[in-house]
Amino acid sequence: MRASAEDLVPYLRKLACDPSPEMALVRDAMRLAVTDGTGQGANVAGLDVCGKTGWLNGAGMFVAFAPKERPSLGIIVALPGATGSDAAGVAGHVLHDLPADLRPEAPAIQPRR
Repeated sequence: MRASAEDLVPYLRKLACDPSPEMALVRDAMRLAVTDGTGQGANVAGLDVCGKTGWLNGAGMFVAFAPKERPSLGIIVALPGATGSDAAGVAGHVLHDLPADLRPEAPAIQPRR
């Protein structure tokens, strides 16, 4: 059986919403993939995107959700013959250009005391 991007949706929901400490660790790693790793093309200011690059059936893939806390947005990009980093760049453009009414509110940054 061949997997498709749609097959990943239940896993994306679990990654984004499972409150267990193990999944929190995975979310932290996914955030690092976007801020410091192969998913940097999806690092959109104010969205706190968490994502993972990879391959599926010869396509570069990027799977992500935002914001990290209380996710309300998910995206899966598959680009045949491309890299996961390329797919992250496409996701970054889509997320950057979201209409204001679809953008999740970023958590407020608390001043240091």
